[in-house]
Amino acid sequence: MTNQIAGSIVDGIAWTQQAMLQLVQDMSDETLAKQPGETAPPMGWHIFHIARWADRLQASLPNRLPADSHPSELPDQIWLVENVAQAWGVDPNTLGWLETGPGMKVEDAVVVASVGRARLTAYAEKVFQATDDALKQLHDGDLTQERNRIIPGLEFDAESWTLTTTGPNVGSLFDDLDFHSGHASRHLGMVEALKGVMLPVRGTATV
Repeated sequence: MTNQIAGSIVDGIAWTQQAMLQLVQDMSDETLAKQPGETAPPMGWHIFHIARWADRLQASLPNRLPADSHPSELPDQIWLVENVAQAWGVDPNTLGWLETGPGMKVEDAVVVASVGRARLTAYAEKVFQATDDALKQLHDGDLTQERNRIIPGLEFDAESWTLTTTGPNVGSLFDDLDFHSGHASRHLGMVEALKGVMLPVRGTATV
């Protein structure tokens, strides 16, 4: 891939994903499952959440399935292939939109975060590696090819705090790379801030 802008985004995705893993590598299961506030999810939930979207990205990449034909459910997700929800003992129906976290009840987010650091990071490591490997195989022509995005069309109900899929959301792979890069960075910052607030340690978000 010779597109320098896309190459920078790909490098940024790899860095952010590894930074997320490094940030929690020494945390206890209890810390990852602890709520920072009454309505806020634990740090472990953020690991699950970003790993799930990375999984959707890697399952959608052109070298895995033709960009013009992949279905919105993305059957090549490691989450689905390895039936991770069952292995963790969590109910897929409690995991929010597309089983990725948005719209979850906070008590269900705590359940996911409580599966333990080993399980959370093992899934994340596998997904992040699959994402990195697939991104390295991209060609410039893949970036602008029209395709169904990893974020389907949706409707948000503010009263019930639920998301509903309305159909395909046509865009490009570049759109999805941009989304995942920004989204993962946002949640990395959340975990960095929570670590500085909740633990007696100096982190990148502390002075």
